[in-house]
Amino acid sequence: MRKLVYTNSGNIVKVHVRPIDWKYGNEYGIRARLTGECPAMFLSFGDGHGDGFCSWDFEGRHEYPKDTSQSYIVELSVVCNNIIDYIEPCCGDCEYELVDFSNAPDILSAYIKHCNDIKLNNPQLKKLELYILKSHEIDFSSCISLKELSIGCGENIKELDLTNCLQLERLSVCGYSSKSLTNIKISNDCPLQYADLRGCKLHPGCISAIRRIVERNGGTFEDKEGRIYII
Repeated sequence: MRKLVYTNSGNIVKVHVRPIDWKYGNEYGIRARLTGECPAMFLSFGDGHGDGFCSWDFEGRHEYPKDTSQSYIVELSVVCNNIIDYIEPCCGDCEYELVDFSNAPDILSAYIKHCNDIKLNNPQLKKLELYILKSHEIDFSSCISLKELSIGCGENIKELDLTNCLQLERLSVCGYSSKSLTNIKISNDCPLQYADLRGCKLHPGCISAIRRIVERNGGTFEDKEGRIYII
């Protein structure tokens, strides 16, 4: 991995982290894969430590003091004209208070585990695997290119509005971690071909609407009891 003299940034990913007082609760990690003419980035851990790098595949690790009263903002800045093919911003065992993608419009795919809240502004995002814990609402309105969504919603989210996700092809909802979710809004015109709703407590009308969309597109539907329909 070659050191880089940092200049400016095109995409900025921020993660608000807080150490947890247990064996590995102060370890943070982030992974990313870039494409572009020069895959340059700068990573700041929010405690005065950070560095610039040039690498297509990147993984950063950092240890914080085991002080649960402190929080830090990790910032990954990717130089202009580079695309984030994939990012996994929550690899360690800290508490992830917020993942902020609002200044990173060129992310193509992401895996985010066990964060409390998320900000999205990602018109290029095609694939998202998200497990969110405490947020009351997720704004997917910018995700107009999203094709695959796998999500666990925690206990505070009652509705998902995916009506702007007009390219959505695959939807998986972890019903066992989405106990309060009762409604999912999806455009009738989306090309949804696969829906896994096992364990979900969705309103019957919502389930019927999603199944009709999948049926129209000749896809596969798994209902809340785990029954599979190949249509």
